[in-house]
Amino acid sequence: MSTEPTKPASGGQHNLAAQRQTANGWQVITDFLTSIYGPDKENQVWLAGFPDIETRASWFGMQGVDALQRRLPDVDNADLYFCTGLLREGANNRTLGEVVSQPLLYADDIGTKVDPAMWDAMFAMGFPEPTFRIETSPNNETWGWVLTGDAASPERWQELALVRAYMIERGLTDALHDATRYLRLPWGHNSKPKYKGSKNRAPAVGYTEWHPERSASIDQIGRVLIGGENWRDAAVPLSAQTSKDLAATGAGARPRTASMDDAIVRMAEIVDLEPRSRTEGVVDAMCPNWQAHGDRAETGFSFIGSDGACFCNHASCDNMRTPDFLAMIRTQYENHVSALNASGKNTESLPPSASAFLAGIAFESAQPYPADVDAMAAKRQETNGAAHERAAASVLADGAYLFQDRKGTVWLSRNGNLYDVSGKDRGILRLAAKKGHNLTGTAAGNLFEHLLNRVDVDAPREDVFFRQAQTSDGAGNAVLYVNCMEAGRAVKIDASGWKLVPLSAVPLQMTTRKGALPLPEPETGVPSAQLFPLLARHLPLASFNPGAGASDPGVQQRSVLLCILASALYRPGTVPHLMIAGQQGSGKTTMARRLTDLTDPDAAAVTSTLPREPEKMFPIVASRLNMVVDNASGITKATSDVLCAIASGTAHAARKLYSDGDRSILQAHASVTFTSVLSDIVRLPDIGQRTLRIEPPSISRANRRSESALGAAWVADYPKILGALYAAMAGGLKQWAAVQTDCDQGRLEPPRLSDAAITAEAIGRGLGWPLGLCMAALCEGEQSEAGRILEGNPVAWRIRALLQSSPGGVWQGTYSELETAIANVPAFGAPQWDVNRMPFKGQYDRLWPGLADAWGIDRELARTKNNRQIRLIMKTSTTHGMTTALAA
Repeated sequence: MSTEPTKPASGGQHNLAAQRQTANGWQVITDFLTSIYGPDKENQVWLAGFPDIETRASWFGMQGVDALQRRLPDVDNADLYFCTGLLREGANNRTLGEVVSQPLLYADDIGTKVDPAMWDAMFAMGFPEPTFRIETSPNNETWGWVLTGDAASPERWQELALVRAYMIERGLTDALHDATRYLRLPWGHNSKPKYKGSKNRAPAVGYTEWHPERSASIDQIGRVLIGGENWRDAAVPLSAQTSKDLAATGAGARPRTASMDDAIVRMAEIVDLEPRSRTEGVVDAMCPNWQAHGDRAETGFSFIGSDGACFCNHASCDNMRTPDFLAMIRTQYENHVSALNASGKNTESLPPSASAFLAGIAFESAQPYPADVDAMAAKRQETNGAAHERAAASVLADGAYLFQDRKGTVWLSRNGNLYDVSGKDRGILRLAAKKGHNLTGTAAGNLFEHLLNRVDVDAPREDVFFRQAQTSDGAGNAVLYVNCMEAGRAVKIDASGWKLVPLSAVPLQMTTRKGALPLPEPETGVPSAQLFPLLARHLPLASFNPGAGASDPGVQQRSVLLCILASALYRPGTVPHLMIAGQQGSGKTTMARRLTDLTDPDAAAVTSTLPREPEKMFPIVASRLNMVVDNASGITKATSDVLCAIASGTAHAARKLYSDGDRSILQAHASVTFTSVLSDIVRLPDIGQRTLRIEPPSISRANRRSESALGAAWVADYPKILGALYAAMAGGLKQWAAVQTDCDQGRLEPPRLSDAAITAEAIGRGLGWPLGLCMAALCEGEQSEAGRILEGNPVAWRIRALLQSSPGGVWQGTYSELETAIANVPAFGAPQWDVNRMPFKGQYDRLWPGLADAWGIDRELARTKNNRQIRLIMKTSTTHGMTTALAA
């Protein structure tokens, strides 16, 4: 924030457009608030509004400019208010009981509802000129007077309430809302739709006049407005008493005598309206009409008299009076007791009639109100504070703590379990209920707001994991964790083996996600060698002949399966997608479901399509390891680009809907399995390099079984397969460093998906496969997939044809000459080429890695004085994956 003041010159009048060009919004707000409330008080003022004038995202409220800066993405694009009464430091809500100072008198709607000529007459009579005038909407202003004297004294507050009542009676202002009234800050915009101009732009809010050196005496104002030296003894005018703001203004001038011992306050406590005494004579509580308030947590409701006098600042309660509120409390009490009686839980013998309860309190009788009055008083003493504050204290007990993840989400960690505070996880409410705090409605919302305010925003942020997490031991060896998402357990896997551990013993933050299904308890003692024999009972696997080398269909199929399964357990880098292509009845969908069951089962594991837009795709794949797109018929370029990103691990940020304008950040690092009867839906080189392929053999009619029979057999073997898979993964971790060394020293040449391939090769070695066999099979599959994509690409097909017809398989020329040359290649048998939909430049850049790896087409670049030369060379194919030395 700038330290230079941006105060307008005293007595100056100001143009809003000019202010926007020269002023700093945060400095304007800070200077404005400190001029009213005093130095260093800007972080004690309650601020509120809409963070974005375009979307009018959910209303927010918080204390202090610093908190507002952390919350607002753009102060220039917000709709902002301040509470006129200064609240106590650390206040959680804007209520009358929190007010500690009232240094400001204000008048609103000057120009539209209030004729400025009436104020001209008041100024002529000696009424002081205002300290500021703020244009809040076209031709409409709010005026304010900074008052001299003790703004914290009860006498001042009664004087101020009386002055406000007479301002209402004289038609000098709108109906005001006492000390907790919201006024607009002199910055931002008015986002109300009715004020938007022809270009749908919200009007700016700002000063028309500001005189920070100007202040006014409440005594001078009272003498002019009400009249005489004894103006303080004047009665509250009748028009103010009967207006919708009687509770807020007329009642503000009466003595405040409410206490926690009042009969109606005790009744409010019984029905969970959370009464709490903040200031002498004022008891704040939830409004009995809170359901009409909408989504705002604060209520602005207070008891102010021992006779039950009360009021609410919320606009939805403007037309409600004390008798209305008391009738609602009585009805809620009788409904509450009726429910207790029906369930047999009326342990305190509360009478069914509200009148009987109130009478019992009035006459201090033992019945028909709760027998042990002393016990109730002791209970109220012990439970000092609001219900949500007591609930927060209980859920944060026993070593529980709050923290933020890297996206800014606030979590509650308790006994190894995580609860999403930002997402209003109802598990927190259930946890509070177990501790005796059954919160609903606004009280529940207040609990979440209270916890959000308690988190230490300066503490280091922690990663949060869902199904899988990984770390390393003291020697740098990988240690993996798989969240079973049941009974608070996880599977720990390292080079020594695997075992079940409680989540509380996991040194990383792990939690469940919505829709995730639990993994069954894996069976111990199943050797890793049983992995594929067990899988063969449920998946259509080709026969396995490692002696035939990397080209054997069974070797290639199992290598792909190891790569897919391993990348779900250990994820140091890019993870592969999977394409299962085959005829109808080849078990494609069953294979895809089973692979998901083994890694990350989910209630919505299989879908029929993926959206094209990132903002729609990321919520589907976020926090998941894999998912299945069944019977896919194609992958668009836009979808392909997003799939490439989520394979590598990425995040998507967008404006958070229905919130205060924060960003919504979703992270994804996931594999997607496609099943299709079409073999060529993966057509673009980028996604092709990140996609493995399995083509299961057809299942004969004699070997087909019903879904129920398949499911029963799977359930029986499921724990055994998990045990074998985890044992195989442990064996792979034991071999992982050796495989990495072979790659580093050139004895192995990994494919594009190097991290997943290294892990799969390590597991293969642990299973007793020949060294390099799995890696070679994956490389061969990669080349085969790249070749298949190139065969169907018109640009790649023509480049190869050009070189095949060139002497020595060599062509040289400029970039434009190459485009012309391939356009003139005889197209007999070539894929059709629409140059408008498939421009040469974009295709050439994407195709190049595949041309080199799959077809052995090399290129050399040179630059002459006038242009850049390209030299293409058709070379003989080379061996990939396993060098001669290692193969020997």
